[in-house]
Amino acid sequence: MMHNNTKIVRILMKKQKKEITSTQEEQTTIPIHKNIMQNNKISATKKDSNKQQQRKKQSTTVKKTIKKKDNIQIQFNQDNRQTEEIQEKYFEILGFEQSSAMQIVQSYATDYDVILSLATSDKHSDLKESLCMQEYGIIAKGTQCNINMFFDNIVSLFGDRLLQGNLIEFLIQKLTQKSLNICVAESCTGGILSSMLTSANGASQVYKGGITTYSIESKMNVLGVKNSLLQEFSVYSEECVKAMARGAINLFGADIAIATSGLATEDTSKNNFLKLPAGVVFICILIQGNMPYVISQNYLHTQNSLALNLAKNAEQQSRLHTIHDTPSSRTIVQYNASIESLRILLGLL
Repeated sequence: MMHNNTKIVRILMKKQKKEITSTQEEQTTIPIHKNIMQNNKISATKKDSNKQQQRKKQSTTVKKTIKKKDNIQIQFNQDNRQTEEIQEKYFEILGFEQSSAMQIVQSYATDYDVILSLATSDKHSDLKESLCMQEYGIIAKGTQCNINMFFDNIVSLFGDRLLQGNLIEFLIQKLTQKSLNICVAESCTGGILSSMLTSANGASQVYKGGITTYSIESKMNVLGVKNSLLQEFSVYSEECVKAMARGAINLFGADIAIATSGLATEDTSKNNFLKLPAGVVFICILIQGNMPYVISQNYLHTQNSLALNLAKNAEQQSRLHTIHDTPSSRTIVQYNASIESLRILLGLL
């Protein structure tokens, strides 16, 4: 009996020992399993994070400038989606020299993140044909929204003195707004002024007509310029262009007249008894009800890149010169004087 009890105790002890061992193994196994699960979760999280970063890198696009046309620079992403539009817009402030005008509006440009630069023919060759006065003008560059806000502010400051874009179109627009019409009487400019005025849309609403009285006889017979006046003051004089302007207004019944007379080239004849040099041109602007405004200047020595470009193009089209030739002094004077007369008129309106 004693032997059997001892045997039972041994069996129970072995069984208990197995249970204890099994429990210990379970206790040591569970933390290991948890660690493996946690490590797997961390590893999976890292993989997801890496995938997200890769996706971000793939979706991140590098902007490239792929197109520049008509003063508008458009930025695209690599996936060809349009993101932002950068504009270049020309303007000038009538009555202000180029650098002075730029200083006046610089603070507004800074406020709206707009970059200003002086308009020059070498940097802005695409403006050559637009009849912009590059020696007076400024280029504003920025996003369309910022450009609009910038111009909204300076328009409130300068009003009609702010010229944006094409000189002729701006003049035609102002004449239309004021219900005014215009005529021209030309001598040395040879019809170039008339050609410029009729080059813009809407010119027919304001342009009454023009005449080129190149000879002394035509000035007297068509415009009524008196011979005694020409004998006393010369055909190249302030008095002559005043009389031409009055004659043009009477002839066309216009509100405004522009008259030009001068020396596109050297004149050694008796008509130039005042011995004026080549390039001197007299311009008269006559607005009904106002005193005539007259200016004289040597336009041969005026550094106007716009007139130079227009003159060169005109001579190339007439096939008088090759593409490498510079335009003649005559053509330079004609274009310089014509453009200046339009600028003077804009300042008087």
